[in-house]
Amino acid sequence: MAYPKIVTMGGDGMYQTNFPKDVGEAAEGWHVTIAAPNTIALPEAQDWIGQYKQKYNRDPRAYAITAYDGVLVLAHAIQRIMQDGKPLTRENVQAYMLTTNLPTVQGTIQFDENGDIKDKIVSVFQVANGEFKFAGSAPQS
Repeated sequence: MAYPKIVTMGGDGMYQTNFPKDVGEAAEGWHVTIAAPNTIALPEAQDWIGQYKQKYNRDPRAYAITAYDGVLVLAHAIQRIMQDGKPLTRENVQAYMLTTNLPTVQGTIQFDENGDIKDKIVSVFQVANGEFKFAGSAPQS
């Protein structure tokens, strides 16, 4: 079947391992994005990825490392609160998280005055030969 030659693109909800398989030939050429760096390809992530595969018997998906790093940010904030002898309250956790400066696999995590991550990166993947291939990343302002 011939498909029109138009640019096809979707957001991170489409970046699932089953999209190319479920959609078949019609998925070829689709571009999809994730709101994160392509952490799975980073050399410094390979030890983490190996541990993940050993524990879960499968490859991690795109947001696995960013979710893990999110937990590290929360744990780091709680640790700093406790070290400062302050009560563990929602307000303190939020305030301490906003002052995070934590090196992680995806880079150093810091937040701006709105609580958004400072290093905003969007990665793009394209379906080729029935699977997602990394196409590139770009910082966002």
